[in-house]
Amino acid sequence: MKEIKMKQNKTDWNNPEEVKKYNKEYRENNKNRIIVNNNKYRKFNKEKIKSANKKYFENNKDKIRIKDKKYYENNKDKILTKNKKYAKENKNKIAIKKKEYRNKNKDELKIKNKKWEEKNKQKIQYNKKEYYKKNKERLLEYNKKYHKENKKAICIICGNPAPVVFCSKKCEGIGQRGEKSHFWKGGISKNPYPFTWTEKLRRKIRRRDAYLCMMCGRHQDEFNRSHDIHHIDGDKDNCNKENLICLCHRHHTIIEKSGKVQIFWMPKFQKMLNKLYGYEYK
Repeated sequence: MKEIKMKQNKTDWNNPEEVKKYNKEYRENNKNRIIVNNNKYRKFNKEKIKSANKKYFENNKDKIRIKDKKYYENNKDKILTKNKKYAKENKNKIAIKKKEYRNKNKDELKIKNKKWEEKNKQKIQYNKKEYYKKNKERLLEYNKKYHKENKKAICIICGNPAPVVFCSKKCEGIGQRGEKSHFWKGGISKNPYPFTWTEKLRRKIRRRDAYLCMMCGRHQDEFNRSHDIHHIDGDKDNCNKENLICLCHRHHTIIEKSGKVQIFWMPKFQKMLNKLYGYEYK
């Protein structure tokens, strides 16, 4: 007891620096005793501590938030590393806690999510489109694998559930425009026709074929419009009679979209014209 009194007499309690030193020494020498006393106090005074914390937080919200932001900005790396380590070590615990929380608060979470979605509809749609534009290839691979296992997938454009890749005809049209389409031929449709491609020439071909579609055999009067003239080899510049044939609009679009003009349809039409008119082809 005498040694303790001597130490107390040596300290000047008016000097804050000496008081800090004394407190540090006392904490280092009596860590376990302090922890035990704090735990006992918390057990017997839970409600008091909660009420005091709430009052303090309500009175000092702005100060606490400013301090937290400053601390987070100065110690981002440390906080992230600690969180990653904790998440790796306690994956199962975190998953169990999340499930329990969701099961307890299903109705509240649904209401909150609906309110948030109603307020931020435009943001959600914009972010979905940007995400699916950046990650199209990865999503296509995922969709193919997932479709094999579960027969369900996600639409590449809007993110809604889809049978394979697209959820509707609208999304399919957006996803298969221009160069994305498997019917793409390098922008040939935008190229202009030659000066030999005239209305007189088209009338001659229709008259030659008796105003009939050479695929279905229907007259153009049934459609209330004149039939289309198709280039057999797919070359706009080749406007010879041997390379032109009369087709209805429906069959003309089917042939153009098939992507097999030269491989499949060209020899068929050439044989047909050879039998009818005696045209010779190489």
